[in-house]
Amino acid sequence: MFVCVLYVYLNCLCVRRARCVAVMRGIVLTASHNPGGINNDFGIKFNCSNGGPAPDNTTNEIHALTTTIKEYRTVPDLSCPVDKIGVFNFNVDDRPFTVEVIDPVRDYVSYMKEIFDFPKIKALIQGTPERKPFNVLIDSMSGVTGPYVQAIFVSELGASSANVRRVTPLEDFGGAHPDPNLTYAADLVAAVKGGDYDLGAAFDGDGDRNMIIGRDALFVTPSDSLAVLAAHAAVIPYFQRSGVKGFARSMPTAAAVDRVAKDLGKEIFEVPTGERSMVPEAILDTTLEGN
Repeated sequence: MFVCVLYVYLNCLCVRRARCVAVMRGIVLTASHNPGGINNDFGIKFNCSNGGPAPDNTTNEIHALTTTIKEYRTVPDLSCPVDKIGVFNFNVDDRPFTVEVIDPVRDYVSYMKEIFDFPKIKALIQGTPERKPFNVLIDSMSGVTGPYVQAIFVSELGASSANVRRVTPLEDFGGAHPDPNLTYAADLVAAVKGGDYDLGAAFDGDGDRNMIIGRDALFVTPSDSLAVLAAHAAVIPYFQRSGVKGFARSMPTAAAVDRVAKDLGKEIFEVPTGERSMVPEAILDTTLEGN
């Protein structure tokens, strides 16, 4: 349950920072779940002040403005140490310009601790004298989730370094196709099937897709993982505090969560495909969503 929510809340970190520090906009440079690197895909995701993806009217306006650009200016002499945490002040054209470099992993881990019961998950993973450790294998596919997986599963929850793989982000994802499915994560499937693992999981390049497999590499569809999470939302500390008013899914997502909603007497929202359609509901903080 914990793993299937990690990717759901990765973008919620953007929401959290947008609220806390009044960020107006956010730009994500990403190849998403496609092959990356200089000879492959590269894209831009633009997020609004609520932390979610920009709606169509905003992106259409941006595109229209790009057709009118006649020149652009750079500041070649401005050098900001983006590898150091802190606030850096500059003067550009006699105007103050401030750059804040943050540690997103630290913020994210802190947020996860507000949502989940880390001590209980740690006890599960490490085991007890009466029960063997819950053995996991987590694959970041050389994408952005690597440092987060390392910090959460190894540093916080006490898993060993053997429980995580490909946790160093690479510009070209190591030449692999970072789409977490049975085809492109076949090596993870084989490792789980051939080893003594209780759960395996993989994340795509920018952390908004995942794949979950159980013991003997039993494939858990995203639709089912959402339904399982919804059915057990009442035991998650975050939802114990806030409650759950309803659930949301995209139109192509199977209706397993609809049955959970009916059984629990909750509303179910069906929205168009894409995270930008989810955020207006999920931003309420009390709607559990899956795309």
